[in-house]
Amino acid sequence: MFDFSEEKNFRTYKAGETIFTVGERGYDMYAVIEGEVEIRLGSNYISTARENEVFGEMALIDQKDRTATAYAVKDSTVAVICEVRFRELLKNPDFSVDMMRVVSSRLRTEMRIKRELSHEASLRAVGISVAS
Repeated sequence: MFDFSEEKNFRTYKAGETIFTVGERGYDMYAVIEGEVEIRLGSNYISTARENEVFGEMALIDQKDRTATAYAVKDSTVAVICEVRFRELLKNPDFSVDMMRVVSSRLRTEMRIKRELSHEASLRAVGISVAS
């Protein structure tokens, strides 16, 4: 993944602190410089972002509300990437490919979750109990 340590805009969060919440309007994406950030939808775990991994990119790209909540799992420092900086970074082919991989991974995860939920709903419909 791309090295974000040279970015200019950073924020720090204590373990347990919320970085953003589902439903908020997202104007930035983030890259973990140090620490660990967990992405959740309600009580459901989605993913963990570690050093040099990005999160929050979906709201920046599609200019929609946040689809999940991000929490600092450990004391964390993140680079804050605004849309102007994001567009600058996209001029770098390595960054662009990395971002395509991230978005592809997010889509695959969403598709897997939808398949699992659909399968559980089908089992319930025919009277088979499913552990939650």
